[in-house]
Amino acid sequence: MPRTRKEKTGLKVDGRSGVPKYRQLVESVCQAVRDRELKRGDRLPSINTLCRSNGLSRDTVVKAYNRLKEMGVIASSHGKSFTIATDHITSAVKVFAIFDSLTPYKETVYEAMRAEAAGRLDLDLYFHHFRPHFFEKTLADAAGAYSHYIVMPFPDPAVRRTLAAFDQDRLIVLDIDVDFPGKRCATVAQSHDRELVSALEQAAKRIAQYRSLTLVFPEDKHHPQTIKPAFRRFCRAQGIRSRIVERLEESAIKTGHAYFVIEDTDLVAFIKNARNRGFRIGRDVGVLSYNDTPMKEVTDPGTSVVTIDFAELGRKAVRQILDRRNPQNICEPTRFIARGSL
Repeated sequence: MPRTRKEKTGLKVDGRSGVPKYRQLVESVCQAVRDRELKRGDRLPSINTLCRSNGLSRDTVVKAYNRLKEMGVIASSHGKSFTIATDHITSAVKVFAIFDSLTPYKETVYEAMRAEAAGRLDLDLYFHHFRPHFFEKTLADAAGAYSHYIVMPFPDPAVRRTLAAFDQDRLIVLDIDVDFPGKRCATVAQSHDRELVSALEQAAKRIAQYRSLTLVFPEDKHHPQTIKPAFRRFCRAQGIRSRIVERLEESAIKTGHAYFVIEDTDLVAFIKNARNRGFRIGRDVGVLSYNDTPMKEVTDPGTSVVTIDFAELGRKAVRQILDRRNPQNICEPTRFIARGSL
């Protein structure tokens, strides 16, 4: 029986982090063991002590300690005293993830993935920035080195060729669904077609108050092309006058009209231009944005959006690995969030 050493109390939890507090505790203990700051036989704080020192609920600490016991990292004596049970922690399963770029909503996806994977999966994150050959080379270099591969693709022959040649049992397509020969991998994505139309239908009464709806769709930003026909179908079905433009000049913003803006930089320019001309957003002009972010919620008067739950998208991608089920094709529902801008 190993000798019990002095109690270690330096376990910290960041209340501002998006990672659940119990998972922060789990990772804090595991990292301390890896760094040899905690060794076999060292005593951890009691549940009550840890609750007081970090302002945590009892349920949070119990959940963390139970998870550490399941992992074989700690042992308990009569449920009261907790000690480190090992000097060696088996490395978490390594998972490769490649995103196109780091935007606010993709940061939300990644943070949710990290939180869901904490203590169980190690995520290595790469970015391809819509470069087909870099995508191809990065996947080729990583092949065989990871348990699973979470991939955010884009329509391109090199991307399809790379995915078709990959081990389908280890592949998870994320966010943007792309077809390729022999596809049978798991998919966790959003729909920019039927689900988009459904979300716009939720906003139809608000949109109908304006004379027209203009979709601002920059062709150089790699947004899914299916957005445009879905937008046209919705407008035809609702009898709404519509048009699609790549860029929206300041002079083109007219009172009594609404604008559906895809790119966040275009949204910022729209708001600034409308205010410079003395237009009241939500009254003189309407604006609808794609993909929610915290800033869109708090910016006066609040920006109405069509969006999915991006945190849930990230969690479901990780669960495809943790749950060990047969590959699933998951479509995260798109919804309309009404705010003052429309």
